[in-house]
Order: sequence, then C-alpha cells, then structure tokens
Amino acid sequence: MNANVDYLLEALARYEAINNERSFVAMAVSGLLLKGIFGEDWARKRLILNDKPDPWMLNGNDAWLATHPAAPPDLRRVTYSSRVVRLGDALFTIIGKVDGFERLRERFLTRNDTRSSFLEAEIASLLVHNGCSVSVIGESGVRGQDFDLLATVMGTQVSVEVSAIAGGKLSIKAVLNKLNGKRDQVPSDRPAVLYIRLPDTWMPPNSEMGFLVLDAAVRRFLVKSKRINAIVFIGERVTPVDGGGGLHQWLAPVYNNYPSPVDPGLFCILT
Repeated sequence: MNANVDYLLEALARYEAINNERSFVAMAVSGLLLKGIFGEDWARKRLILNDKPDPWMLNGNDAWLATHPAAPPDLRRVTYSSRVVRLGDALFTIIGKVDGFERLRERFLTRNDTRSSFLEAEIASLLVHNGCSVSVIGESGVRGQDFDLLATVMGTQVSVEVSAIAGGKLSIKAVLNKLNGKRDQVPSDRPAVLYIRLPDTWMPPNSEMGFLVLDAAVRRFLVKSKRINAIVFIGERVTPVDGGGGLHQWLAPVYNNYPSPVDPGLFCILT
C-alpha cells in the first residue's frame, strides 16, 4: 500500500506541474489508479473515451456523443468525470483495508454490469470511512446467504446487500418488486441493511412524488420484514452551472422497528 501511495504522490506532483486545476488533477490521478488496479484492457473499454462506451461510466468520445445526442444541457461528460473520480476515491479508501478486495476486483473484470460493482465499491468505502470492518462476500447463489458485504459495526456483524432498480416507471409496485426480491436474500440471524440505487428519472429536483412513492412501498414491505433492519435509497442528481455542472449523490435511510431492537447508533454509522 505504501508503494502505491508513493507512486500516486509522484504522479500527483507531475500532474500539478502540468495543470493544477483541481478537476484535471483528480481525473488524472484517479485514472492512473484505476488503470493500475484493473489493467489496460479494462481501462480501454471503461475509462478511456471511445466510440463504444460503458453504459455506466459513459466514457463516450466526441464522435459518439455527436451521434447519440441528449437533450440540453448535455451533462454526460460531467457524469463521466464524476464517476471516474468517485470510483478512484472509493478504491483508494478500501484497498488494503477490506477483506476480500480481490473478489471485488474480479467482479469489475468479469461482470458486464459496471454499475453493480461500482455501487458495491462505494458502499464499502462509505463503511470503511465510517469506521467499520468490511469483508467482500463471495457469491454463493444460496438464498439467505447470497449478499454482498459483511460489516462489523460497534462489535455487531451486519449483512449488507447492494442493489439497483434499472429503470421503468416510478410506482409502488416497482419498488415493492425490488424489495420483495431481496426479502430473504440475507441471513436471518443478524441485522441487515439493503442499499438500493434509484433511477435518476424517479427523483427530479424539487419533486416530492418520488419520496411519497418510496414511503408507501417501504411501509408495506417493512411491516412484514423481520430480516431487513434498514433500507438506504441512493440517488444522483446533476446540476447544470455555467460552463458545466456538478453531480451530487444523496442517501435516504429508512429504519425498521419490527426486527429485534438494535442500537440506533449502529445504523447511523452505516449511512
């Protein structure tokens, strides 16, 4: 780990000598780290701008953007830059600190869905940053044992499942379908937290509809759930500004009172 840090510090000095603008340096150092972890082939497909971009990383070049127009303001490059930097930051946070890091690395290399591995990396980094011990769990395919991360919080082990709703129309049924599909995926003998990434179109700025739908779905689900102690919804919001924009991630936790009581402070650490 010390060698990696020294290498990145040397690269940081080189990049700052070229251009000390913060976003340039963050992108350059993050890209170097990701290439070092995943290799040249992964970087060509999912990091470097090209004409067949990864659907999650959005690393499309100028030609691809021109032939795949988006409604203005087109902030896909803002999203791309943000995700590169966030992934680099997440992996730098957890490398050498998370048991089973190689399992997570293999998921990035073998899965076609970059988003799922990206979300797992970010949640693992959040938990490590908040003082948890984290292990990446191998995929078993066995209901009740097939979850993503095991966190130890205040001496208590917590099963962590990370998932996403790909898209579709916002509805109570759509949220319930995802929740019900995860109902018995985690073990029944310890607390569990479910993180769910929501489609961007579900939660537009200054709209309460999305939260009203989530509230209705969660109430129906939690009253019958004895395994899930908390659900944390995750979303992204891109805000345009002059000359570009900013991408903001938000988390909305919901706690379940029906399973065996757990120290509330434990779940504050998980969010």
